[in-house]
Amino acid sequence: MMMPSPSSADAPPKGSPKPPGKKRPRARTFVPAKAQPLTRGVIDRRTRAFANFTRVADGIAADLGGADQLTTIERALVEAFAGAAVALDDLSTRLLRGEQVDPGVQSQMITTLVRVATRLGTRRRAKTVTTPDLRTYIQRAAAPVAGGGSGTPGQPDPRAGGPAASSGTGAPAPGNGGGG
Repeated sequence: MMMPSPSSADAPPKGSPKPPGKKRPRARTFVPAKAQPLTRGVIDRRTRAFANFTRVADGIAADLGGADQLTTIERALVEAFAGAAVALDDLSTRLLRGEQVDPGVQSQMITTLVRVATRLGTRRRAKTVTTPDLRTYIQRAAAPVAGGGSGTPGQPDPRAGGPAASSGTGAPAPGNGGGG
C-alpha cells in the first residue's frame, strides 16, 4: 500500500477554506449605473430614421382620428408599429443593396407589423368634429376678435393703413374682413 507523501497530507482537502493570511484578490465586478430608458426626446431629430418614424407615427395617428383621440395603449402601439416599420425599412434597404439579410428576422418583423396593425385596425376613423348650432355660430362670428380692431365703433383701426381701411360707418371696409 502506498503512503501519501507528507506534503499532500498537510494540504487542506479540496473545497475547504484557504488558511488565513493568504487572501486571493477579489475580482472587481462591473455594476452598471441604473439604466435610464432611452426616449425620443434625446434622439437627434435630424436623422432620416427619426423623420421616417415621425412620418409613420403621425400618419397612423391621423388615420385613427388624430393623436388626441388615441388611448394610451393605442399611442404605444402606434409607436411600436412605427419603430418596427423603420427597422423593416432599414432591413429592406440593406437587402436591395445586396447585403445578406436574415429571412427569419425579416419575416418576424413583418409578422410583428401585421399583428400590431390588426390591433390598431387598418381602416381610417372619422375624427369627431362638433359644430355649434346656428345661433352660437353667428354670435361667435359677430363677436369682435381679440386684438383685431380698435374697439371703438366708427374709428378706423390704426393698423389697417389709413382712411381707406374704414367706411366711416363702423363696419369694416369691403375686403378688410374686420381687422383679423
